[in-house]
Amino acid sequence: MRSGVTVAILAGGKSSRFGGRDKQELLFDGEMLGRRVARMALALGAPVIVAGSNPRPYTGMDLRLVGDARPGFGPLSGLHAALEAASTPWVYLMACDMPYMEETWLDRLLELAAAGEGQGVTAIAAERGGKIEPFHALYSRPLLPELDELFDGPRLDLRRYSITSFMREGQGLIVPEESAGLSCPGWAIFRGINDAEELAALSPGYRPPVPGETV
Repeated sequence: MRSGVTVAILAGGKSSRFGGRDKQELLFDGEMLGRRVARMALALGAPVIVAGSNPRPYTGMDLRLVGDARPGFGPLSGLHAALEAASTPWVYLMACDMPYMEETWLDRLLELAAAGEGQGVTAIAAERGGKIEPFHALYSRPLLPELDELFDGPRLDLRRYSITSFMREGQGLIVPEESAGLSCPGWAIFRGINDAEELAALSPGYRPPVPGETV
């Protein structure tokens, strides 16, 4: 069933809350954070793409690193790059700073995608607390022309270029919180690491990096 999906990891952006250090290179339980996420992605048995420019965390791994073809639009640029590079109908979007995975959730999304085939659904994501979770969500390749149209249009407030805003305006299928929670116990997979305090809470061995230090 997973033959129709590519797993994509967004690994771009600036790590300003870590002093500019690339977040995907931070150690999580003794392993580079980005490499941990990629290892979980590869275990799903689907092709894996990393949308980013730093190959270091992924040395020796069986995946593709792709850059943004349409830079300047934040995470939407990464989603566009992943969709363009994928050869499957769907892309399952992960982030390099979200260190957990729940296979039953991916399988649930793929079941919904199969059930909605031919109905024009272009994205499937969970809703929690009234907000759409843009990661650990499915996106279809027919979104590419819609993204190109958005990028080619007039430049708007950058907040307009969020994945959730784009999804709300498209043909997205939102999985209600009470239903999504059945496949996402504890909602751990949606927990990202945004600062040193969150990293320390999730990875007890973490210590703040020393300026100029290399991993």
